[in-house]
Amino acid sequence: MKVSVFLTTYNKNDVLPNTLYSISRQKTSFPFEVCIVDDCSKIDPESIIHKFLPKAKYLRLEKNEGFLDAKVHCLDMMSSDTEFVILHHVGVVPLQEFAYEKIVKHTKHKELVYTEVRNLRLAPCMHKNYDLTAQHLLKGWDTKSANEYKTYTGAKIPNSWLFYLGGILREDLDLVKYRECSCDAGLGPTMKETGFEANILNYVRSIHQFHPKIILPCYRQDTCNFYCSRTRELRGIKPGEFYYKNAKVKYERE
Repeated sequence: MKVSVFLTTYNKNDVLPNTLYSISRQKTSFPFEVCIVDDCSKIDPESIIHKFLPKAKYLRLEKNEGFLDAKVHCLDMMSSDTEFVILHHVGVVPLQEFAYEKIVKHTKHKELVYTEVRNLRLAPCMHKNYDLTAQHLLKGWDTKSANEYKTYTGAKIPNSWLFYLGGILREDLDLVKYRECSCDAGLGPTMKETGFEANILNYVRSIHQFHPKIILPCYRQDTCNFYCSRTRELRGIKPGEFYYKNAKVKYERE
Protein backbone atom coordinates (compact mmCIF):
# COMPACT_ATOMS: atom_id res chain seq x y z
CA MET A 1 0.00 0.00 0.00
CA LYS A 2 1.32 3.44 -0.91
CA VAL A 3 0.06 6.80 0.35
CA SER A 4 0.70 10.24 -1.13
CA VAL A 5 0.34 13.45 0.85
CA PHE A 6 -0.63 16.57 -1.12
CA LEU A 7 0.40 20.00 0.14
CA THR A 8 0.49 23.34 -1.68
CA THR A 9 1.92 26.59 -0.42
CA TYR A 10 1.97 30.23 -1.43
CA ASN A 11 3.77 32.80 0.73
CA LYS A 12 3.27 30.65 3.82
CA ASN A 13 6.90 30.22 4.87
CA ASP A 14 6.01 31.36 8.38
CA VAL A 15 3.72 28.38 9.05
CA LEU A 16 5.66 25.77 7.09
CA PRO A 17 8.14 24.72 9.83
CA ASN A 18 5.38 23.69 12.25
CA THR A 19 3.41 21.86 9.58
CA LEU A 20 6.38 20.08 8.03
CA TYR A 21 7.76 19.04 11.40
CA SER A 22 4.40 17.54 12.37
CA ILE A 23 4.43 15.56 9.12
CA SER A 24 7.93 14.28 9.84
CA ARG A 25 6.66 12.97 13.18
CA GLN A 26 3.96 10.76 11.67
CA LYS A 27 4.38 7.07 12.47
CA THR A 28 2.73 4.73 9.99
CA SER A 29 2.63 1.05 9.09
CA PHE A 30 2.85 2.02 5.42
CA PRO A 31 5.22 4.12 3.31
CA PHE A 32 4.08 7.60 2.38
CA GLU A 33 5.48 10.28 0.14
CA VAL A 34 4.93 14.02 0.42
CA CYS A 35 4.23 15.99 -2.75
CA ILE A 36 4.60 19.75 -2.30
CA VAL A 37 3.81 22.45 -4.85
CA ASP A 38 4.92 26.04 -4.35
CA ASP A 39 2.72 28.42 -6.30
CA CYS A 40 5.59 30.80 -7.08
CA SER A 41 5.94 32.33 -3.62
CA LYS A 42 7.92 35.55 -3.28
CA ILE A 43 10.57 33.58 -1.37
CA ASP A 44 11.32 30.04 -2.50
CA PRO A 45 10.52 27.69 0.43
CA GLU A 46 12.63 24.79 -0.85
CA SER A 47 15.28 25.14 1.84
CA ILE A 48 12.62 25.06 4.57
CA ILE A 49 10.88 22.07 3.00
CA HIS A 50 13.98 19.94 2.61
CA LYS A 51 15.24 20.87 6.06
CA PHE A 52 12.25 19.10 7.60
CA LEU A 53 11.39 16.64 4.82
CA PRO A 54 14.57 15.87 2.84
CA LYS A 55 12.83 13.28 0.65
CA ALA A 56 9.76 15.35 -0.20
CA LYS A 57 8.89 15.74 -3.86
CA TYR A 58 8.97 19.45 -4.60
CA LEU A 59 7.78 21.53 -7.54
CA ARG A 60 8.04 25.32 -7.74
CA LEU A 61 5.80 26.82 -10.40
CA GLU A 62 7.31 29.42 -12.70
CA LYS A 63 4.30 31.69 -12.30
CA ASN A 64 1.45 31.97 -9.85
CA GLU A 65 -1.46 29.81 -11.02
CA GLY A 66 -3.82 30.46 -8.15
CA PHE A 67 -5.28 28.41 -5.33
CA LEU A 68 -7.52 26.27 -7.52
CA ASP A 69 -5.04 25.25 -10.18
CA ALA A 70 -1.73 24.93 -8.36
CA LYS A 71 -2.71 21.96 -6.22
CA VAL A 72 -3.69 19.70 -9.12
CA HIS A 73 0.01 19.46 -10.00
CA CYS A 74 0.30 17.05 -7.08
CA LEU A 75 -1.64 14.54 -9.18
CA ASP A 76 1.27 14.41 -11.61
CA MET A 77 3.86 14.17 -8.84
CA MET A 78 2.47 11.19 -6.93
CA SER A 79 3.73 7.69 -7.56
CA SER A 80 1.92 5.45 -10.02
CA ASP A 81 1.22 2.88 -7.30
CA THR A 82 -0.42 5.32 -4.88
CA GLU A 83 -3.68 3.99 -3.45
CA PHE A 84 -4.57 6.60 -0.85
CA VAL A 85 -4.25 10.38 -0.88
CA ILE A 86 -4.07 12.63 2.17
CA LEU A 87 -4.86 16.27 1.47
CA HIS A 88 -2.98 18.31 4.04
CA HIS A 89 -3.54 22.05 4.27
CA VAL A 90 -0.29 24.01 4.53
CA GLY A 91 -1.29 25.58 7.85
CA VAL A 92 -2.57 22.46 9.63
CA VAL A 93 -0.55 20.78 12.39
CA PRO A 94 -1.69 17.29 13.48
CA LEU A 95 -1.05 16.99 17.20
CA GLN A 96 -0.79 13.20 17.28
CA GLU A 97 1.76 10.99 15.58
CA PHE A 98 -0.91 8.48 14.53
CA ALA A 99 -2.99 10.95 12.49
CA TYR A 100 -2.03 9.58 9.06
CA GLU A 101 -2.34 5.98 10.26
CA LYS A 102 -5.90 6.51 11.47
CA ILE A 103 -6.92 8.49 8.39
CA VAL A 104 -5.82 5.74 6.01
CA LYS A 105 -7.20 2.96 8.22
CA HIS A 106 -10.71 4.39 8.03
CA THR A 107 -10.70 5.58 4.42
CA LYS A 108 -12.97 3.50 2.20
CA HIS A 109 -14.55 3.74 -1.23
CA LYS A 110 -16.79 6.82 -1.33
CA GLU A 111 -16.02 7.49 2.31
CA LEU A 112 -13.72 10.40 3.13
CA VAL A 113 -11.98 10.66 6.47
CA TYR A 114 -11.62 13.99 8.20
CA THR A 115 -9.91 14.96 11.44
CA GLU A 116 -11.17 17.48 13.95
CA VAL A 117 -9.48 20.80 13.22
CA ARG A 118 -9.42 23.90 15.38
CA ASN A 119 -8.26 27.40 14.57
CA LEU A 120 -5.63 28.67 16.99
CA ARG A 121 -2.59 30.91 17.10
CA LEU A 122 0.66 28.96 17.25
CA ALA A 123 4.12 30.43 17.60
CA PRO A 124 6.14 29.98 14.36
CA CYS A 125 8.73 28.12 16.45
CA MET A 126 6.19 25.76 18.04
CA HIS A 127 7.99 22.83 16.40
CA LYS A 128 11.00 23.39 18.69
CA ASN A 129 8.82 22.52 21.67
CA TYR A 130 6.41 20.32 19.77
CA ASP A 131 5.81 17.55 22.30
CA LEU A 132 5.05 19.78 25.28
CA THR A 133 2.86 22.12 23.22
CA ALA A 134 0.91 19.25 21.68
CA GLN A 135 0.37 17.61 25.07
CA HIS A 136 -0.85 20.88 26.54
CA LEU A 137 -3.32 21.46 23.71
CA LEU A 138 -4.62 17.90 23.79
CA LYS A 139 -5.05 17.99 27.55
CA GLY A 140 -7.30 21.03 27.34
CA TRP A 141 -9.04 20.05 24.12
CA ASP A 142 -12.40 19.15 25.67
CA THR A 143 -12.37 21.89 28.28
CA LYS A 144 -11.81 24.92 26.08
CA SER A 145 -14.79 27.14 25.39
CA ALA A 146 -16.02 27.91 21.90
CA ASN A 147 -14.65 31.42 22.25
CA GLU A 148 -11.13 30.09 22.67
CA TYR A 149 -11.21 27.38 20.00
CA LYS A 150 -13.10 27.66 16.76
CA THR A 151 -13.72 24.14 15.51
CA TYR A 152 -13.95 23.15 11.87
CA THR A 153 -15.63 19.79 11.34
CA GLY A 154 -17.02 18.18 8.25
CA ALA A 155 -20.41 18.02 9.96
CA LYS A 156 -20.59 21.81 9.84
CA ILE A 157 -18.67 22.35 6.61
CA PRO A 158 -19.10 19.28 4.37
CA ASN A 159 -17.27 20.81 1.42
CA SER A 160 -14.21 21.21 3.66
CA TRP A 161 -13.77 17.44 3.75
CA LEU A 162 -11.04 17.90 1.15
CA PHE A 163 -9.51 21.04 2.56
CA TYR A 164 -7.94 20.94 6.05
CA LEU A 165 -6.74 17.38 6.70
CA GLY A 166 -8.57 14.51 5.09
CA GLY A 167 -8.08 11.25 3.26
CA ILE A 168 -9.56 9.82 0.09
CA LEU A 169 -8.89 6.85 -2.16
CA ARG A 170 -6.97 7.74 -5.28
CA GLU A 171 -9.71 6.25 -7.47
CA ASP A 172 -12.26 8.44 -5.73
CA LEU A 173 -10.28 11.57 -6.59
CA ASP A 174 -10.85 10.60 -10.21
CA LEU A 175 -14.51 9.93 -9.47
CA VAL A 176 -15.08 13.48 -8.19
CA LYS A 177 -13.06 14.83 -11.15
CA TYR A 178 -10.52 16.52 -8.89
CA ARG A 179 -8.28 17.51 -11.78
CA GLU A 180 -11.10 19.41 -13.50
CA CYS A 181 -12.38 21.04 -10.30
CA SER A 182 -10.37 21.06 -7.08
CA CYS A 183 -12.47 23.87 -5.61
CA ASP A 184 -13.96 22.84 -2.26
CA ALA A 185 -17.34 24.40 -2.99
CA GLY A 186 -17.53 22.81 -6.42
CA LEU A 187 -16.61 19.36 -5.14
CA GLY A 188 -19.48 19.35 -2.64
CA PRO A 189 -22.32 18.77 -5.11
CA THR A 190 -20.30 16.12 -6.95
CA MET A 191 -19.71 14.20 -3.74
CA LYS A 192 -23.38 14.40 -2.84
CA GLU A 193 -24.54 13.24 -6.24
CA THR A 194 -22.21 10.24 -6.19
CA GLY A 195 -23.11 9.17 -2.64
CA PHE A 196 -20.02 10.11 -0.64
CA GLU A 197 -19.99 10.02 3.13
CA ALA A 198 -17.66 11.58 5.68
CA ASN A 199 -16.16 9.85 8.66
CA ILE A 200 -15.14 12.38 11.31
CA LEU A 201 -12.39 11.07 13.58
CA ASN A 202 -13.12 13.02 16.76
CA TYR A 203 -10.04 11.67 18.51
CA VAL A 204 -7.62 12.70 15.74
CA ARG A 205 -6.95 16.35 16.46
CA SER A 206 -5.22 19.09 14.53
CA ILE A 207 -4.61 22.82 14.74
CA HIS A 208 -5.10 25.20 11.83
CA GLN A 209 -2.49 27.87 12.49
CA PHE A 210 -4.30 31.16 12.77
CA HIS A 211 -3.58 33.87 10.26
CA PRO A 212 -5.40 37.10 9.34
CA LYS A 213 -8.42 36.23 7.26
CA ILE A 214 -7.91 36.91 3.59
CA ILE A 215 -10.05 36.32 0.56
CA LEU A 216 -7.92 35.15 -2.31
CA PRO A 217 -9.09 36.32 -5.74
CA CYS A 218 -10.91 33.71 -7.82
CA TYR A 219 -11.16 34.22 -11.55
CA ARG A 220 -14.23 31.97 -11.65
CA GLN A 221 -16.30 33.91 -9.15
CA ASP A 222 -18.43 35.65 -11.78
CA THR A 223 -19.50 32.38 -13.39
CA CYS A 224 -19.54 30.03 -10.39
CA ASN A 225 -22.88 28.80 -9.04
CA PHE A 226 -21.53 27.49 -5.76
CA TYR A 227 -21.44 29.10 -2.36
CA CYS A 228 -18.15 30.05 -0.78
CA SER A 229 -16.54 33.11 0.79
CA ARG A 230 -15.92 34.57 -2.68
CA THR A 231 -19.37 33.95 -4.19
CA ARG A 232 -21.68 34.41 -1.20
CA GLU A 233 -23.73 37.10 -2.96
CA LEU A 234 -24.24 35.23 -6.21
CA ARG A 235 -27.89 34.44 -6.95
CA GLY A 236 -28.81 34.79 -3.29
CA ILE A 237 -27.38 31.38 -2.42
CA LYS A 238 -27.35 30.75 1.32
CA PRO A 239 -24.76 28.69 3.20
CA GLY A 240 -25.64 25.03 3.03
CA GLU A 241 -28.24 25.18 0.30
CA PHE A 242 -26.14 23.48 -2.34
CA TYR A 243 -24.82 20.63 -0.25
CA TYR A 244 -25.15 20.80 3.52
CA LYS A 245 -28.70 19.46 3.63
CA ASN A 246 -28.80 15.69 4.00
CA ALA A 247 -25.02 15.44 3.95
CA LYS A 248 -23.97 12.02 5.16
CA VAL A 249 -21.72 12.34 8.17
CA LYS A 250 -20.79 9.83 10.83
CA TYR A 251 -18.42 9.99 13.78
CA GLU A 252 -15.72 7.47 14.54
CA ARG A 253 -14.78 7.42 18.20
CA GLU A 254 -11.68 5.78 19.55
